[in-house]
Amino acid sequence: DGLPPLPAGHAMPVDSAKDLTQPGDVLVTTTRALHASIDETGGRSIKSGVTRLRIDRSQFDPRFIAACVTAGWNQRFEMGFYAPQANIRDLEIPIIPLADQEYVVRTVQQARAVREAATLAASAATELAEALLESVRFNVDIAAGPD
Repeated sequence: DGLPPLPAGHAMPVDSAKDLTQPGDVLVTTTRALHASIDETGGRSIKSGVTRLRIDRSQFDPRFIAACVTAGWNQRFEMGFYAPQANIRDLEIPIIPLADQEYVVRTVQQARAVREAATLAASAATELAEALLESVRFNVDIAAGPD
């Protein structure tokens, strides 16, 4: 879930159990950049600067909510120059059927995986080009090319 693990047997000092996160809660920060994580395990205490969204999982997929919170269209709500911040109540989340939300989540995850693979391929191509140019710089014989 992208969150630090809780130490085994560690009790968090809170006013009551209702203050702790539950599995599936979406944790959102809106300062400097929109960021959302899904708390898969629950049991975390929320600190200032983090908003907990408790999701009705019979109607909403937490992964869909997290993706929408951080979607490009919500960046327009970030106000301020040095530390932009968005009001959580201004953020837009489309209401679509749960099955469609799950489809969107799968497709977005696949698109992000393709983007990551493309980024890695671009980085490898850049490194290859630089290595070839460095080889030429140090008079490595490349006239014949690879065998």
